[in-house]
Amino acid sequence: NSGFDILIATDAVGMGLNLNIRRVVFTTLTKSVKGEIQTLAAPQVRQIAGRAGRAGSRYPHGFVTCLHEEDHGLLRKLMGVNLDAQVHEAGLMPSTEQLMEYMDGAISEPQSVARVIDQWASEAYVGEGFSLCSRRLDEMKQAAEFIPWKPDLHMEDYLEFCQAPVQTANAKLLREFVRLFDVFSTSRQVDLAPERFRIDNVLNISILQKSFRAFQSLEELYHLIDMYIYLANRFGDEVFPDKTQAEPLRARIVSVLDQVLRYAPPGRRVTDTKSLTIRKLSTRRTRSTCSIFFKDCKVQGR
Repeated sequence: NSGFDILIATDAVGMGLNLNIRRVVFTTLTKSVKGEIQTLAAPQVRQIAGRAGRAGSRYPHGFVTCLHEEDHGLLRKLMGVNLDAQVHEAGLMPSTEQLMEYMDGAISEPQSVARVIDQWASEAYVGEGFSLCSRRLDEMKQAAEFIPWKPDLHMEDYLEFCQAPVQTANAKLLREFVRLFDVFSTSRQVDLAPERFRIDNVLNISILQKSFRAFQSLEELYHLIDMYIYLANRFGDEVFPDKTQAEPLRARIVSVLDQVLRYAPPGRRVTDTKSLTIRKLSTRRTRSTCSIFFKDCKVQGR
């Protein structure tokens, strides 16, 4: 009952947003990954298409199509893939305990997380039907690059910290990750910055519906708090004492973001510019879940 007929979004719409959607229209079946144009994998296409037609919603049966007729053949092919048959192997990720056990017997003086991971991966034996989660291991090594090496800090703590869900490409989240580690390595009690709890001004739904920057800032705050809670679960409430406050705060942010996407008032849109054409929208890549709402539009044809 929002008054809007069309939601234009990035592929982030496939990440669990359960809205009343009757039809999903792909503007393209490709995506830019590190500057390289790649065709979407069948699981990605099915996940996005699955937003249309949800049990218990206004539209129990959904439809999916493409904006361009030449993409229809590929869409049918991807939608018809047997996903169960595609699973040829499972990824394995070593636990902190396994890495520590290996290090104790194979590395006398570990000087970096990267060295431990690289040497472990070079000697690890993986059975048939399995593979190492190399991308996740690379993310751990990348996170380790931004925190200083301290010989008096136990390697187990480094390994645990580097598994936190930090987005190193985001400067604000990276700075907070480094701050959390710095406080942890010096005082062993890490508080969530007090200003994180004074957020009533950034939870204003009317502002969030009009401002891309405000929406993005709230999304960043969610990731920041999520990272804190992850570390609290790893190291315990005594080391990260603000977990009990952070968890309801995270839930509140999720609720507000959901309301922004579901109930944007008529005539308003979330955008980072006053004029955004369809061409700009189709080529612009962003990890944000920010979406653009149009009022009084009807889908014609397919």
